[in-house]
Amino acid sequence: MQPLKVNLFCWGDSNDINTWSNVPYFFARALSSRKVDVRRLDLIPERGPVHRTLEVLSNHYNRVASKYGLRPRPLFRIPAFHRLVNFHLARTCRRIRDGDLNLFLTFSFSSFRYSDVPVAHYCDRTYELDLAEQGIRPTYVDRRLFKMEKQNLQNARYVFSFNRACLEFIRERYGVPHPELLAAGINLSEDDFPDPSALIARKEASRDILFIGRGYHHRGVDILLEAFKRFNARVQDPFTLHLVGVARLGLSEPQANVVCHGYLRKDDPTQYREYMELLASARLFVFPMRFGPLPGVLREALWMSTPVILTNVPNASERLQDGKNGILAAKADPEEIAHWMSSLVSDSERWRRMAGYARESVREETWGATIDRFLDVIGWTQGHAEAAPSHRTRPEDVPPASSALVG
Repeated sequence: MQPLKVNLFCWGDSNDINTWSNVPYFFARALSSRKVDVRRLDLIPERGPVHRTLEVLSNHYNRVASKYGLRPRPLFRIPAFHRLVNFHLARTCRRIRDGDLNLFLTFSFSSFRYSDVPVAHYCDRTYELDLAEQGIRPTYVDRRLFKMEKQNLQNARYVFSFNRACLEFIRERYGVPHPELLAAGINLSEDDFPDPSALIARKEASRDILFIGRGYHHRGVDILLEAFKRFNARVQDPFTLHLVGVARLGLSEPQANVVCHGYLRKDDPTQYREYMELLASARLFVFPMRFGPLPGVLREALWMSTPVILTNVPNASERLQDGKNGILAAKADPEEIAHWMSSLVSDSERWRRMAGYARESVREETWGATIDRFLDVIGWTQGHAEAAPSHRTRPEDVPPASSALVG
């Protein structure tokens, strides 16, 4: 019996646990645990002369944009670099012609123009939805990128999304008939801190507040710092705020009782122990984000029996049950966040109920369960693939490879 062969494309090395919030690493590992033959492929082209030149131009553009208050543009959202990636992808597809499925952990790129292998996509946001949630008006270049993502999804056999808002957007705006909801798993070992009662007792005696994330503005670090200052002024015994993923140099000014840990790598045993100790000792996990998508670290905090305070952004209610495993704050406002921090810390009985339910709320959200659902949707049961409806458009609707986005 031949195993399922999946060519896994992602932005970066899926062998590296630090790539894209750990998702490619754990997804690929879980696929392999189900006896799937996984070939890991990096979408990032080699850093040849063209790549390096585009990086220089991109960095220069973003410095100028920052100076004049314009929106910076990531390298992979620049048309010329997009074309370079597609050239790299086409060459990869010519070299690798076998496989049962080309699985892309992105909506931005697809092999449907370059390969006969069926395509699947799994991601948390389309670019169009991401800009819409931030209230950003798209440019001409943005609209061209929207069109390419739409074509990618319309020509995929399977489309998976982390959350319901993205799923509904893809179905209604892009006309993809049957996108599937596929929740991500928890990026921790189930063997870490198996006894929640001991964990909760330790947390209840703790004076630590925790934030883990990257993206100072959209993750609301500035809001959290001001909220923490107000919160600490209301308690007799001060708490300590631990910021993971934030460098001290990134703060506008030093603040008492704030510790910056920078980025902690999970593939470094010493840094991983520090990471887990911070999760284990946190009384609260506070995340006053301004907009989505929701980070996977919320599952980690809940698995570690930590009540979460989260801004009620789109899809927040999919992750957090307000009043049961945390609080959905009405807005990303320092006073609002400080109020809920004070409320939970002062109400021990309510805090204990939330801490106890936090782990239960994510107990079934393992990567194994994610992969089992994925394999069920694609019809790979009992070692063979069954026929599944295709989302692919008629051949005449598909533009030729030469029409790929050109800068």
